[in-house]
Amino acid sequence: MDNLAWLSAFVHAADLRSFTVAGRQLGVSSSAIGKAIARLEQRAGVRLFHRSTRTITLTLEGSTFLERCRRILGEIEAAEAERKNCGTTSASENPVRRSDAGPVRPAQTRRQTMRVMVLVKATDDSEKGFLPTTEAMEAMEAMGKFNDELRNAGIMLAADGLKPSSQGKRIAFDGPGRTVIDGPFAETRELVAGFWLWEVKDMDEAVAWVKRCPNPMPGPSEIEIRPLYEMADLRRE
Repeated sequence: MDNLAWLSAFVHAADLRSFTVAGRQLGVSSSAIGKAIARLEQRAGVRLFHRSTRTITLTLEGSTFLERCRRILGEIEAAEAERKNCGTTSASENPVRRSDAGPVRPAQTRRQTMRVMVLVKATDDSEKGFLPTTEAMEAMEAMGKFNDELRNAGIMLAADGLKPSSQGKRIAFDGPGRTVIDGPFAETRELVAGFWLWEVKDMDEAVAWVKRCPNPMPGPSEIEIRPLYEMADLRRE
């Protein structure tokens, strides 16, 4: 298996929760899937799955890595599709139209969309860091299903969780001066614990999706939606 095959094997195993079923779908043995994932774990320096005699479940690092693998494989598929489309277009450039051909139909325009950053606000719980409790693992599973719904709907462009601010730094600017400030940072509610980048029809659609989201925290929490500037917003009138 090459590197891309390793990624594909990992995604299949994570989705199907089985090396055997993943191997069956990919036409390889379960041991080949296991070896591919072991190589990924060795190269990444993290454990991607909790393994038992009957089941496999993603670790926290595995869940984060899964989202990245999906993006990588999705971008490769999109690039291949674009290349094929370009090849088709170039081959049919400047076609000779028959005199009895009907009128040319106008090209269909893509639906108007907007991008939004969806911010999961930090809480005292998130600032303590991740603890693999039963409740936390169940919450991760519920969030994974929600992310699958977003992906299937073509909404999600990116997503990731952030480590506590105790592991972060800030750089304060004052004219030419730069000051580095070590975390943790005060005002927990002003911090961000995770994010999504979505492409939606309008703000109402974004709000509707957020309402469907599982509570990202054990207790009360907030999710903020912020539109991104698009090129049209930056043009001079």
